Amino acid sequence: MDRVELSKASLLVRAIYKKLARIFHHFLAKLIEPFSWDVDEAQSGELLKK
Repeated sequence: MDRVELSKASLLVRAIYKKLARIFHHFLAKLIEPFSWDVDEAQSGELLKK
């Protein structure tokens, strides 16, 4: 493998990594969202009860 192929490969790996990171972050946000929403809802519910 020469230097040009190596730099192309590293760019490809970096692009794939960025895409995976974005998907993972999006998935994580979707996963966490309902829980944080429930917490907010519970807190506002407590405020309404008082």
